Amino acid sequence: MKKEWCIEENFLRQERWSKGEECLNLYNVNLPPRSFNGNPKKWIEELTTFIYLYPLEWDKIYLEYQNIRDSKKIYGRGLEFFRDDEGYLRKEGEEDIYLKISIRDVDCDIWKRIEQLAERREILTFQEYMFYCGLDTLRRKRYMDELKNRLCDKIFKAIDRDISSQIQVSFEPDYDNSAFVYNDFYVDALNDSYIIL
Repeated sequence: MKKEWCIEENFLRQERWSKGEECLNLYNVNLPPRSFNGNPKKWIEELTTFIYLYPLEWDKIYLEYQNIRDSKKIYGRGLEFFRDDEGYLRKEGEEDIYLKISIRDVDCDIWKRIEQLAERREILTFQEYMFYCGLDTLRRKRYMDELKNRLCDKIFKAIDRDISSQIQVSFEPDYDNSAFVYNDFYVDALNDSYIIL
C-alpha cells in the first residue's frame, strides 16, 4: 500500500532537493512537484496551509528554492497564492474574490436551486476562476455575460421560470456591496464556500 503524501514530511526531509524528488516544482511553484499525487488545487491548498502554519520554515525552503533555480538558470513563476489573516486562500493581486449573484424578487425555489448548484460546484470551479483571473478586462466582461446566461439556463430548467431580467452577476472584493436583505449569493471558488447575504 502506497504511503499517503504529507507536505510537512516532504518539506522537512534532508534530501528535499534530490533530483527528481524536489519538494517544489522548479519551473512553477504553483504546480505540484512530481512526488505529489493530487490535483493543482489540492497542491495550492496544501502549500499555502504549510506557509501559513510554518512561515519561518517556508522562508528557508523558499530561499533554497530560489538559489537552486538561480544556479540552474531556471526562470519559473513565483508563488501566486496566499492565506489571508483569517486563513482563506487568495490569489495574489486579485481583487475579484467573490462571485456575487444578486436576484430581485427572489423566492425559495430559486435560492434552493442556486444552493444545489453551489454544493455540486456547478457555479464556479477553481479552474474556471483561474481562467477568469487570466483574462483582460474586456474578456472578463464577456465571461460574466456567459456565466449569467449559463446560470439562468441551469436555474430556469429546474424551476420552469425565466429569471434573466432579475439576476445580476459580478465579482466583488468583499461583502460590502451587499444590501444584507438575503438577495445576494456570494461564491468563494478558491475556498469552495458560499454565503447568502
